[in-house]
Amino acid sequence: TNCPTVGPDKKQMECIVGTGENYRGWRSVTVKSGKECQRWDLDEPHRHTYHPKRYKKKDLRGNYCRNPDNSTIGPWCFTTDPRPHLRHQECGIPQCSQGRLCARIYLCMRTFILK
Repeated sequence: TNCPTVGPDKKQMECIVGTGENYRGWRSVTVKSGKECQRWDLDEPHRHTYHPKRYKKKDLRGNYCRNPDNSTIGPWCFTTDPRPHLRHQECGIPQCSQGRLCARIYLCMRTFILK
């Protein structure tokens, strides 16, 4: 399968439920261009208002993909590419319902538990 493998051991499969607003995984690159995500606590290269101290319940740690605005595209991030047209992009994390091979049940359940 073409499932994204991410996490400290590079073996864990991840998925989202709905828009992925409660996604708390480790993905930190965009799907379209493969750009590394910008840290949420930094305003370089892109200035933004989604800072961890302001949105404590959104788990905006490090440079991990998140969906703090409940966007319909799913988890996304600001990129480390300073070009304006690459300001932010989606991370392409699959829905838990899209193929059981792409998601381990405990990670899908984790999404429900962290509401």
